[in-house]
Amino acid sequence: MDVTYYVTSIGLVRHAKAHVSAVDCPTNDSLLDRPDFRKLFKQIYDSSGPTLPFTQRREYGGWLYLNPTTDTLIYKPWPTNGASPCSINPAPYDTTISPAWLVAAPHSHPVDSGTVVPPAVCPQAPLGGIVGRGPSNPDDNLAQSQLLPVYAVDSKTIYRTTGPGLHTEWPRVSACTIF
Repeated sequence: MDVTYYVTSIGLVRHAKAHVSAVDCPTNDSLLDRPDFRKLFKQIYDSSGPTLPFTQRREYGGWLYLNPTTDTLIYKPWPTNGASPCSINPAPYDTTISPAWLVAAPHSHPVDSGTVVPPAVCPQAPLGGIVGRGPSNPDDNLAQSQLLPVYAVDSKTIYRTTGPGLHTEWPRVSACTIF
């Protein structure tokens, strides 16, 4: 943005420039309103194979760090071995990065709520069932035990939990599209 103003009483002209960044669909969530986080979160969701056949989908996620000096996000994905369409096992923290930089645990839910889960596909539902809405109990427990927000995304909604019953959600597509 350019701003020019005149002070005519003494004949001075002042000119200033400022970099202004606007985000589409603001959420008032400091992390979710960062363009670099939205880009990363879309990559996380796309990596989980949400359009693949059910049995080929995998939750995908990791630890998210924020370098306070450079304001740069650092993403360390969790291993996907053992992941299913309904779960993933968080890995230990990356010890090469300061634990004080840890800001969130974003991950995907490649299966929408209301989807029928076939038997023997998801460890927490060995007999099958129906996918519930919002953050899962393991998401709530991870947020509560690590004292940091856990973000989850499915095709319709972005969720944030900081513990059981402490959920916030945003539609991915409404009057505007988050990603």
